[in-house]
Amino acid sequence: MRNMTLIILFLACAVSSPAQQNSHASHFDGDSWWAHVKFLADDSLEGRDTGSEGLRKAQAYAVEQLQKAGLEPAGVNGFYQPVRFNQYEADESKSSLALVTAGQSKSLSFADDAFINTRSTRASANLSTPLVFIGYGLQIPEKNLDELAGLDLKGKIVVYLAGSPSDIPTALASHYQTAGERWKSLRAAGAIGTISIFNPASMDIPWSRISVNRNHPSMDLADAEFNETPGLQLGVAFNPASAEQLFAGSGHTFAEIAALGKDRKPLPHFLLPVSLKANAVIQTKTLESANIVAKLAGSDLALKNEFVVLSAHIDHIGIGAPINGDRIYNGAMDNGSGSALAMDIAASLKTHPEKIQRSILFLLVTAEEKGLLGSKYFAAHPTVPPKSIIADVNVDMFLPIVPLKVLKVGGLEESDLGTRAAAIAQSMGIKPIADPEPLRNLFIRSDQYNFIKKGVPSVKCDVTFEPGAPQQKIFKDWLTNRYHAPSDDVNQPVDLQAAATYEEFTRRLLLDTANTPARPRWNPDSFFRRYAADQTEMRTSDAGPVKTTEKPEQAARPGAAEMERLKFYLGEWDYTETYPNGAKNTGVYTSKLGPGGNSLINTFHSQGPAGDFEGLLLMTWDARERAYKMFVVGSDFPGALVETGQFEGDTLVYRSEFPMEGANLKLRNSTRLTGTGTLESEQFMTMKDAPERLVVHVDAKMRCFR
Repeated sequence: MRNMTLIILFLACAVSSPAQQNSHASHFDGDSWWAHVKFLADDSLEGRDTGSEGLRKAQAYAVEQLQKAGLEPAGVNGFYQPVRFNQYEADESKSSLALVTAGQSKSLSFADDAFINTRSTRASANLSTPLVFIGYGLQIPEKNLDELAGLDLKGKIVVYLAGSPSDIPTALASHYQTAGERWKSLRAAGAIGTISIFNPASMDIPWSRISVNRNHPSMDLADAEFNETPGLQLGVAFNPASAEQLFAGSGHTFAEIAALGKDRKPLPHFLLPVSLKANAVIQTKTLESANIVAKLAGSDLALKNEFVVLSAHIDHIGIGAPINGDRIYNGAMDNGSGSALAMDIAASLKTHPEKIQRSILFLLVTAEEKGLLGSKYFAAHPTVPPKSIIADVNVDMFLPIVPLKVLKVGGLEESDLGTRAAAIAQSMGIKPIADPEPLRNLFIRSDQYNFIKKGVPSVKCDVTFEPGAPQQKIFKDWLTNRYHAPSDDVNQPVDLQAAATYEEFTRRLLLDTANTPARPRWNPDSFFRRYAADQTEMRTSDAGPVKTTEKPEQAARPGAAEMERLKFYLGEWDYTETYPNGAKNTGVYTSKLGPGGNSLINTFHSQGPAGDFEGLLLMTWDARERAYKMFVVGSDFPGALVETGQFEGDTLVYRSEFPMEGANLKLRNSTRLTGTGTLESEQFMTMKDAPERLVVHVDAKMRCFR
């Protein structure tokens, strides 16, 4: 819906009255969120370890809050979805690791050098095996990278440095570093075990804290279908500070390897002159926990059977080795913060209800800290039809420890859900960026990844910093001192306004996704698009592929598909323009096909306190520029304005720029369907170096939906 004349008339108001542009009132103050965090991170819950009484108390509290918010149970047993686990723990008193060189054996210290990783070692094993260094240990066919080529790995244990070369995109590198994907290629090459050396450049936690909790029990899902590493006999985690002994006599040093890894440069591959002698004694037992699943039902007759998932893990790591005398790992930010957000948003949608087309599923998963296990189980056995899940917005440790000025959007470049998240952030005056720390592999380290592997477009967004900014040190210090430590508790400094703003952003993203007729889609060049079972472009999810009334030979002509996407405009609309100063105009907008279907001819006329405006818009597709063009003629300015547009996800965005008063005026208009026969449009402007400001918001309803 367009009315460019209004832009010209309101420029002075927009520039001179910036306070009027702040139309994004928040539904949150941070206080109710923090109250939930304080309950979840209280010492009485003992760190909410999977299967513990503390986690059961946290889950009961969450169910109570979701019930108060009016949500419906959507689990197997009411709000609960039971999940069974196997637990693994190394008996270090009976286990040992040693390096053997030329017949001489040197014992390794579990505390200082290396330990048996029970996430990789699921049964007792006694091995004496040669070692081969395989660089980053990656096979990535999409980039013609094969670090295993030419190496004899049969019956050997491989040694690799965590990381990836810089020419591998972040999402792709993260995917191939998952345990399951990495082991596929290693098993095919004949390897029987792994030694992973932590990359000093990307360690979230220092070795001293990793080591002190090294023997905390690990878990896996009990069902055999979830075993991603068949044939893996031994997994060892190695301290980079002790890694030189692995490379002694090889012609290489670990210092050399680490320096290359810090800069993500290619690494050499070679046989190591040492072998590993290992005796791993593993104790196992079974236990049960549960996911929490609740539903806020949508209102559209068809779309209410589709679901936008808001996910967060409610577990943490429980009781561990004491640090400064404290043994309770409270998990306030990780992830009391995300679980609290889910409860707070549910409450806000009761206090300030919104009509939503699709349903929203509130999912609080267990066992994320054990390897994303609760979400893995739910993604494989959802409590709603699998194909009805259209998006996942995952919240995990979003860290409101500085003012929210920059937002990291995990998945920004993968789908139009990422584009939508970025656009919402920008509309709130927040700068969206991709992951500034690709070495940390964050895209695969939280629950959204299990939805991605089922073909569901997903995002994970966090408060963050721009590389090199002073805030970077604040985040680094937090990871070093509080991540997976007892000091992640309610005594740490938190920015409640940043939390409230993040909650508002998440609420808007959920509502926008629930009300947009088309499902989120993977970008054509996204690696993860392969997981989607059906990439047929849809106007609405259940309506089938977009249909055209044109003859086949017409539909095949250049630009036909692009013009088809504009046809949501066709018809007669009643619309309301709302300005930052509160003034409202009402009007009628009519859209018809131009000659041959190569254009849309649109007329508008609005009246009200803002004035009387009338005009004509002609929209078409420019095949040479591969962009939409719009020519705007209005009653209150001479000539025509020309704008250039593209679809950004499901939003049609037009931009233009022209000189005014000695500076360039930049305009941006975004228009999108919000439901069956409804749409909204927003016009923004910026001049000189001023921030972009909202000039007018338009809501429109079709008089007779065709």
